Amino acid sequence: LTELRVGGWAATREGGSLSLAAIRIGSGRRHQIRVHMAHIGHPSVTDGRYTTEETFFEDQQWCERNFLHRFGIGFKDSDGLQSTICELPE
Repeated sequence: LTELRVGGWAATREGGSLSLAAIRIGSGRRHQIRVHMAHIGHPSVTDGRYTTEETFFEDQQWCERNFLHRFGIGFKDSDGLQSTICELPE
């Protein structure tokens, strides 16, 4: 299960659009966010695996790496609930 909340969007000079989304995943499977976002037509920026080659190269013109940031993570272990938050880098 993947929960998605759109926090905002912006139009690009080239006529495209970008969305800022908050995503919560249930299982934590590898590439889960990237696969689900591409499936609904909104792949992450500079994602060389789940976008077209054309989109990937266009994205690289202004963003040289995959733009996906894990803001927070939480899990349960033998000591209870563990969590941390990581702000965006400058």
